[in-house]
Amino acid sequence: MNLADEETVAIVTFLKSLTGKLPEDFANAPVLPAASFGSSPLSPSKDNAK
Repeated sequence: MNLADEETVAIVTFLKSLTGKLPEDFANAPVLPAASFGSSPLSPSKDNAK
């Protein structure tokens, strides 16, 4: 991806404008409930498998 110099400056300016202290655990993945995996109505279940 090639960005024009103006676009690069705009991105850098935006990033430098961000302030505030990051939480210590900001990089940790959240623990999701077990029911969120494979429980989609679009996912095949044992009951309706053919």
